Amino acid sequence: MARSGRVDQVVAHADFDGLLSAVKFLRKGVPPWPEADEDARAADSPGRGHSLSGRARIYVAALDEAAATLRSKQREAFRQPGSPPSPTRTRRPSRLRKIWRAVRAKRSRACSSSGSRKTWEGR
Repeated sequence: MARSGRVDQVVAHADFDGLLSAVKFLRKGVPPWPEADEDARAADSPGRGHSLSGRARIYVAALDEAAATLRSKQREAFRQPGSPPSPTRTRRPSRLRKIWRAVRAKRSRACSSSGSRKTWEGR
């Protein structure tokens, strides 16, 4: 990665494993947390023996919630924090809080109905 020289812009798929790949690239090949590579495999190929960590479940649920609740222009502002200011960008912090509250509420409901935090799948 050092041989590539200066990078002005990173383009990645806006799904969980694509975003993790971009983060790992920016960190010079170092994953953002120890289980991140396994989490990317689990998100990319569900049902093939890989499992999501608790941290990844929260991130995947937040991305799913954003995709379900934000209109496409707002989703783009959510995914592109370096983009020029726009009317939707000024509301981003409150939108993010709303998304995280929805994710936590969904997780809380799933945990209380199953009786265990470990059984929550987040999808």
